[in-house]
Amino acid sequence: MAGEFINPLQQFLDSKAQGFCILDGGLATECERFVKLDNKLWSAALLLSEQGKEIIEDAHLRYYRAGADVGISASYQASIKGIMDVAHCDEEEALDVIKSSARILNSARAKAWSEIQRSGNRENRLRPLVCASIGCFGAALADGSEYKPEYKDRTSVADLIEWHRPRMECLASLLSEGVVDCFACETIPCIIEVEALLRLIASISTSSLRIPFWIAVTMRDGEHLRSGETFRLCLETILKLASELTISNQIIAIGVNCTNPVYVEAALGIIKEVFQSGSGKNVNYETIVYPNSGETWISDSHRWLENSKTPDESFAEYANNWHHLGARIIGGCCRTSPDTIKKIRENMSSQRVYDIS
Repeated sequence: MAGEFINPLQQFLDSKAQGFCILDGGLATECERFVKLDNKLWSAALLLSEQGKEIIEDAHLRYYRAGADVGISASYQASIKGIMDVAHCDEEEALDVIKSSARILNSARAKAWSEIQRSGNRENRLRPLVCASIGCFGAALADGSEYKPEYKDRTSVADLIEWHRPRMECLASLLSEGVVDCFACETIPCIIEVEALLRLIASISTSSLRIPFWIAVTMRDGEHLRSGETFRLCLETILKLASELTISNQIIAIGVNCTNPVYVEAALGIIKEVFQSGSGKNVNYETIVYPNSGETWISDSHRWLENSKTPDESFAEYANNWHHLGARIIGGCCRTSPDTIKKIRENMSSQRVYDIS
């Protein structure tokens, strides 16, 4: 990959193509429609059985069929220790399990693309992408720590780097095979972990291996990360560190996920302000948003608060507004479904005027 670095999402964002990029929706919560996920690996637990792998692949396929341009792997909550504890395996076997998350997604991508090509009506669809999920340390604790990241006060950047390294390196090895196209550092709740991921990616990157990745943080309101730190400070930290570490051109997008959709507009305003300020004037990052359904997770009883979901029609209307406010990469997170993604794509496509010049 020596030479000019190309954003793999750019093919969708080009004005002569779509002008936007649609992500998938909640994977684990989609799988939960068919099977109970009640251990610390969440959707990654399905990677441990053939039946589980089929459930994951079918969920990925439903999202691609619904119109997702990018699928995200079932590695969000997959930690080495977690897999070893649940599967009673060694580290090498655990790494193979993590790799399988990307291979399953790649298989679903191949099937979806074959269907699109055979249909004779591609509707301006391009070949979808495979994105490897890198969830936060808090997700692996399986106690809701991604929403209340108290671990930030008892860990260090160095500790977080070494915790993330094995999963990141094993999935990065699939870039050269064409299995993985990009990475999602997602649902990050605190700045210390943002820094750790940036430093890790810089340490792994070489002239022949440059990791295309986005960073999406989870927010408790329109101005603050789950940690209570300001979103503005987080963005400024990303810009500063990416420049210092010379990985600015590997960042394919910055934004928010696993956040109530009512907070996204305020977050987009902050992104615009920071990107247009002195520290952001020399970069041209894309903005990504894929919030959850708006439902509240009750961690003590492991359930979703009833009657708090944003209807698909309303979510799609939000998505149109986010697009007008500068977000060109849009999808859903927890409790959004293939129906949500289908509605987003239909709405955005209906408003799209293609550049045919």
